[in-house]
Amino acid sequence: MPPVIGITGRLAMQEERHLDGIESSYVKAVAAADGLPVVLPVLEPDKAGAMARKLDGLLLTGGRDVEARRYGAVPVPEAESPEPERDEWEIALLVSALAARLPVLAICRGVQLLNVVKGGTLVQHLPSVSSLVHRQADRHMQFAHSVALEPGSMLASIVGSTELGVNSLHHQAVDRLGGGLTAVAWSDDGVVEAVEGRQVDRLIGVQWHPELLTGKKPHARLFTWLTTESARGQSFEERRSLMSPSADLESDGSPSSAVA
Repeated sequence: MPPVIGITGRLAMQEERHLDGIESSYVKAVAAADGLPVVLPVLEPDKAGAMARKLDGLLLTGGRDVEARRYGAVPVPEAESPEPERDEWEIALLVSALAARLPVLAICRGVQLLNVVKGGTLVQHLPSVSSLVHRQADRHMQFAHSVALEPGSMLASIVGSTELGVNSLHHQAVDRLGGGLTAVAWSDDGVVEAVEGRQVDRLIGVQWHPELLTGKKPHARLFTWLTTESARGQSFEERRSLMSPSADLESDGSPSSAVA
């Protein structure tokens, strides 16, 4: 059976009705990599452990800014309106996924959330610190700039290169690294473009949107990595034994400091 990949959804409105959903590009990217994509609604945080036990891997998707207070900051004027329900759900879900040792691929907002959950901080508005234009929405399926990858990193091994063209749709980025994470890619202005955990942790976060670039093999390989690692995961019983309602991981690289 293909590995079940949970894809975090977002809250939306259509004709005055509330919706849970996500762009189909994430779903198609996972399916093309032989995974079984399941879009996850935004639920109450106390459902996160039960959800994680049903998954083989987790894909954290893009979206609005992570609320600044969750990493101890005051929001700048350029910050987007927060989505506290989504933040709380995804923080709880990621904590549960890490406790269950699920592979995680975190994209754009996802890598920012991963860093915050690990105790790191974010640059709240890149135009205030860089002249490179990082939010190029009109080129979402094109290369906006290149990134340099750390030779010997897990990410460089997956994509098969130490330089990569990427799209760029963000105005925030990783600042101080969270525990257990290593920066492994940078744009020309020094902004962190990707992080990873130890190889055994099976955590990769990228600031660009590879789901929109899967026609390019290096970007498609990120989803192949996720589904391949997820297929190697523990059995349901093993995952359940790793998780308990009181699971709380500390500064060895596991979550603890994000404000709920």
